[in-house]
Amino acid sequence: MPMQKFTVYLSAISNVETKVEVEAEDSEKAVEKAIKVAKSGDVVWDYNGVDDSAIVVNEVTDAKI
Repeated sequence: MPMQKFTVYLSAISNVETKVEVEAEDSEKAVEKAIKVAKSGDVVWDYNGVDDSAIVVNEVTDAKI
């Protein structure tokens, strides 16, 4: 049987980290502010790899040649 080409769409959980400096009254408020800053998109995330155990197949299709 001849070999066929397929496109396999995968996803995984990646590990990223960033550092945010904030001024706050206490550590709980600092966490709240830091999360708000991170969610705003105004931080640069450093990529630290993929959790290989979390790789899942989303779709498999015939490759378009």
